Amino acid sequence: MRILGHTYGTAGDVLPVVAVGQALKARGHDVRLWTNGAFRDVVERAGLSWREAGTAEEYAQFTATPKLWHPVRGFRMVLRRGVLPSLADGVAALRDEVVPGKTIVMGTALSLHARVVRELEDVVLVTLFTAPGSIPSARRAPRWAGTRIPSWAPAAAKHAAWRLVDRRTDSWIAPRLNRLRAEWGLPPVRRIMREWSLSPDLVLGLFPPWFGPPQPDWPSTVRLSGFAMLGDEAPLDPALEGWLDDGPAPIVFTRGAAHPGNRAFFEAALEAADALDSRSLLIGPGDAVPPRLPDGARRIDYAPFGRLLDQSAALVSHAGAGTCAHAFRAGIPHLGVPVAFDQLDNATRLDDL
Repeated sequence: MRILGHTYGTAGDVLPVVAVGQALKARGHDVRLWTNGAFRDVVERAGLSWREAGTAEEYAQFTATPKLWHPVRGFRMVLRRGVLPSLADGVAALRDEVVPGKTIVMGTALSLHARVVRELEDVVLVTLFTAPGSIPSARRAPRWAGTRIPSWAPAAAKHAAWRLVDRRTDSWIAPRLNRLRAEWGLPPVRRIMREWSLSPDLVLGLFPPWFGPPQPDWPSTVRLSGFAMLGDEAPLDPALEGWLDDGPAPIVFTRGAAHPGNRAFFEAALEAADALDSRSLLIGPGDAVPPRLPDGARRIDYAPFGRLLDQSAALVSHAGAGTCAHAFRAGIPHLGVPVAFDQLDNATRLDDL
């Protein structure tokens, strides 16, 4: 079977899709994955065929934009400046590689490209969700900044809140999407992110039911697979490996691989580590970290969490879904300090557990 994967976003969105592709490749399927150039090495190391959906330079510029990390306005920026401008070219690229009757397309909810291809070609579509709060529900409503609905609110209030969310997100997406759909001979759509973007064939949650308990109002097509983890990550840098071996396990502090950093966060991290008499490993850009670090502290740009957290005492992170998965697997304490997108909801699930 030919598997055409499409994903849009940062490492937390991309790496689980790569892990799914890696598992499908191991079962003998032909897997081709469209993603940003920043992740080409990861895709090819997993043995998959990489297709470009944006350059690494564009990714770096986009993620360095402070507005992207606004807890409410960031999602609108992702749609308007990221997803929608690439839609026509992305649909054409996917269609070029479809083998009628022998192709499965998989993509995240932001992969509107994949959803359109399902209507235009003879393919099965799988919508992948890396975080439980991204699957719409009025029973356990997502706890996102700007849209937090109390669990005790009556059902009518929750449904009304969702209708407001629909109107807002449709106003961002529908004008451009529906113009393109008319060119493709397709009817207009609405309730785009809450209903239309979900595949009628299969919706796959890449998390276990104890992290995201299935809700009675989820679509009947939802299945949960457990966390999707890469089977073979890059090794740790030898210098970092030596530092880890040379003392007690550190507390790891990160704001996420794509976040431009936050000086106040890392200054607080150093104070906390000092108060706990602990070593600290700060993961972030150099200009976000104090220039002179105390003894027992170290800064790095990046490290594969599957290898790092097994040698760490605790994690303080943005609570991205993939980062939560690695902390669970390592069995270490984890404090969530969310920034935007699904992170607040993930952090409240840590608290629930």
